[in-house]
Amino acid sequence: MVSHKKGAGATNTYSLIQHHRTITPVSVPSTIPQVSNQSSNLQTTTRDPLPLVGGFQSILNGIDSLALTAGGPQFPSNWLLESQEVWKEYQRQYDWSSHQYLEVEIGGYWFQLYPDGKLPYKFILYNQQIGMVKVWNCDCWSGAVSSKQHIFLDLRAEFIHTFTPSGLENWINNFYSIFFKEMSGVEIQVSRGDLFVDIMCDKMLVTEEVESSISRCKTTNRFYENGVDFTEEEEDMLDLLGRVCNKTKQKLNEEVLGKLTPDFFRKIITLKETQQCIGANRIVGNTNRLETAYWGNHKGGLVWAKIYDKSLEARVKHNTDIQDLWVANGWDKNKVIVRVEFSMRRGFIKELNGGSYVSLSGFIEGMNVMWDYFSTKWLRLVEEKKKNNIQLSVNTPFWDCVTKSFLETAVKIVREKSFRGKINQLFKQATGCLTSMISYGMNNEEDILYMKCVIQAVDKYINEAYEDKIILHRRRLLGLS
Repeated sequence: MVSHKKGAGATNTYSLIQHHRTITPVSVPSTIPQVSNQSSNLQTTTRDPLPLVGGFQSILNGIDSLALTAGGPQFPSNWLLESQEVWKEYQRQYDWSSHQYLEVEIGGYWFQLYPDGKLPYKFILYNQQIGMVKVWNCDCWSGAVSSKQHIFLDLRAEFIHTFTPSGLENWINNFYSIFFKEMSGVEIQVSRGDLFVDIMCDKMLVTEEVESSISRCKTTNRFYENGVDFTEEEEDMLDLLGRVCNKTKQKLNEEVLGKLTPDFFRKIITLKETQQCIGANRIVGNTNRLETAYWGNHKGGLVWAKIYDKSLEARVKHNTDIQDLWVANGWDKNKVIVRVEFSMRRGFIKELNGGSYVSLSGFIEGMNVMWDYFSTKWLRLVEEKKKNNIQLSVNTPFWDCVTKSFLETAVKIVREKSFRGKINQLFKQATGCLTSMISYGMNNEEDILYMKCVIQAVDKYINEAYEDKIILHRRRLLGLS
């Protein structure tokens, strides 16, 4: 059922265990259609792009990051029970000096199995194109029933962008079905989700524009649909309390104390949690070039936001796939793409509409509702901050475009990766290294023989790598096969 043999691999980027290669594969029957990564064909829906709003245009929106857990009162699948025995034996006998990973095929995709887990999960599998999967120990399966976190799945943004929202939901459901005997009783919940819009602008925002912002990022980790309304009597009570605080000799009589009801204190607490904050928490860049502005605490907070120059990041990282998405949606390459991104963890999502967006289906269906809250109540960029009444501050044209981005869906694309930018980058690096090596090896400027010998050696090595299936293992390591 399971075959093992030593295979060639390459260094991966996993943060806990580095510099490992791969061992060959444990196979499973493919139950998920495999997404090819070879073609650069684009398929777009036939719909006009979103209209311009104040000179700005939204050309892409959706989910950028998605971490999920799945579990419930359901048995593990027979495949998972059988595979776990092989995985445990691999972990027990792992030779840390060999630096080799086990390759596991799940639904047509190859994952690397790491030699140790990370509590509370026993097994960790990684695919560079798809993301990370963490699996609960089947011997302690009942321990995760109440928390519904048997299988953790963290998807990469590039993989998410290959699907429409409904297609992504179908893929996730099919993928999770491999790990459970049946899907009845299994709940798929969002652990973290990032929503974004890409806005085409003539230039990047300046520091003054992001500083002229109003947000709830100071203390708010909770969701409130509306603000706090005090009655006239309660407003008089606030004034009285203020005077008492300023005059220590004045005491509250019993009549005043009787008016301090639990509802009054609840409104005070709510007022604190919905207080407004002016300006960004942190800005990266300088007065001449703004790169990224942050609102909220992304390390310990439950919700945060950032605005940054996505087109600059795409050029620096040679990300041609996202550029292809923009072009298909009407991007003028002479203009800048500014990304607005809101991130939230489950603790915050539970507060939204009574927790109706915690489930995968609820999260996908409620993206427009969540975006409306984030862009109208949690954060706004305004023309002028009116201190006497912040709510009446007028949004900038840029923020009006951001707010309206999820009212109707931008042109959706289902596309297959071309890796054009990555290939060009690697080719330049490889030829640069070979050129340097030849320069060192030549006896003089006319030593053409050495250069030809290098070309023959490279040709021989590449052909042998293909015949020995080293390239195949490399493709599996990169998540391409």
